[in-house]
Amino acid sequence: LITYQGRLSEATGTPLTGTHTIVFRLYDAEQGGNKLWEETHTITVAREDNGIFSVVLGSLTSLSELNFNQPLWLTMAVDGDSEMTPRQRVTSAGYAINADTLDAMDSQQFVRSDAASTVTGELTLSRSGRALLVKPSADPTANTKVLEVQNAAGTSTFNVDVEGDAAVAGNLTVTGTITGASLTGGTVTSVDSGAGLTGGPVTTSGTLAVGAGTGIQVNADDIAVKLTSGSGLLADSSGLSLLRSCADNQLLKWNATTSVWACQDDADTNAGGDITGVIAGTGLSGGGSSGDVTVSLSTPVSVANGGTGLSSVAAGDLLYASAANTLSALTKGTDGQVLKLVSGLPAWGADSGGDGTVTSITAGTGLSGGTITTSGTISLSTPVSVANGGTGAMSLAAGQLLTGQGASAVTTTAVGAGLQIAGGQLSVKCMPIGGAAVDSKDKTFELAMFGGISTDGTADELSPIPAAGTLTSLSAYVNDSPGSGDSWTVTVRKNDANTSLSCTISGSSKSCSATGSVSVSAGDRLGARFVEGGSADQTDGSGWSACFIPD
Repeated sequence: LITYQGRLSEATGTPLTGTHTIVFRLYDAEQGGNKLWEETHTITVAREDNGIFSVVLGSLTSLSELNFNQPLWLTMAVDGDSEMTPRQRVTSAGYAINADTLDAMDSQQFVRSDAASTVTGELTLSRSGRALLVKPSADPTANTKVLEVQNAAGTSTFNVDVEGDAAVAGNLTVTGTITGASLTGGTVTSVDSGAGLTGGPVTTSGTLAVGAGTGIQVNADDIAVKLTSGSGLLADSSGLSLLRSCADNQLLKWNATTSVWACQDDADTNAGGDITGVIAGTGLSGGGSSGDVTVSLSTPVSVANGGTGLSSVAAGDLLYASAANTLSALTKGTDGQVLKLVSGLPAWGADSGGDGTVTSITAGTGLSGGTITTSGTISLSTPVSVANGGTGAMSLAAGQLLTGQGASAVTTTAVGAGLQIAGGQLSVKCMPIGGAAVDSKDKTFELAMFGGISTDGTADELSPIPAAGTLTSLSAYVNDSPGSGDSWTVTVRKNDANTSLSCTISGSSKSCSATGSVSVSAGDRLGARFVEGGSADQTDGSGWSACFIPD
């Protein structure tokens, strides 16, 4: 910025008043040349100003692009008139109380010698002699830092106090030699635990330990390691390690003669060649270091090593564990002996035949006579049932038949009894007396026992009974029920005459029964008479039948 002051007046010298427009221009020559800059200002001049005005050049159009190290000329034009002549040379002031810039640099960019200053750029001291001297005008208090380096967080990483004490927060690497009047003695006031260590800080006494599972890692630039030839160690940028120049499968071996660790082949690797010695280990004998050698078992192989621990066994011997991890041989027994357990171990002995004493016998189901504790007799109290392999009968007559009556029952049939198969079983309960297979029956009709199936029974048409006996009951059956209000009365007839055995089938029933006694002799003729009651004649009798059930 340039402050410019001037006075506007008429050609007669009378000062101008009012508002005026002034155009300022800078050229690189006193006449002609190039216009480098232009700025227009509007000013107002009062009567009392006597025509004097003041403007700040560069306040509207920046001067920052101009090179003020070259000659510059200023001209101005008022209210549209042509530029005034001659052009004015721009020069520095002969005297300034306070200059804000110097050589285009702000005054705050300079380091002061009388006050604290901050340098944000790099400061390079290239003097060949002493380049930096810190000398207080008066000695400060002890431990006052005269030189300090801090990180971005403001934490001190290096400092030197006025007494010459230095403190380093990071690693200190010395490439030269450390010398001093004394490198021993003194007091360590605090030891902190670094990475991988625990137990710190120690201020009086204590122990630093390696953290569990962390281990210690040492890099080549973390610590100086003195390595000697043959130590077997290598320190480089990768860290501290064993020698890495060995071939595959080689080992580091110590040579006591040369006192050097060196890469060598594994002696136990089969690389061919001759075996120069065999040593007999535990339980073996023989061996040697030259010629052909033999290795033999010196003692029997123990159980622990997969053997028996026995040197010999005979034919027929039995091996058994006589104790924990101990096998013994049981000599074979003689003919007829049996293997027994004696005191927890196997032994051969005579067969005793299982002799002993029965002290009690109890009579179970179907038996009588028990309980016997000394002597006595056990007998059957009831017939042996079919479930136990018997017949269930106490006695059998000559010629009787045994008939099964289910899974657990057997019955007997008397000689001469009538038999038929009913329900898949042989039955003597029902004796057929005939039937009408086709025609419907009405009013009164008779059926003949042992007669034809369609016979209307009369005495001379009935067949004779082959054997004497007693009929104790009657059961009569029809294929269709008589119906509501209707009935059939059935009566046993002997030799064409009614007996006392009679029953009635009525309503929705299809059967009836009666008890009584009818004695018959061989040759008697038996039948059954059906007598209608109501309108039973409307019943279709397709298979009328009746039977006697003897006792």
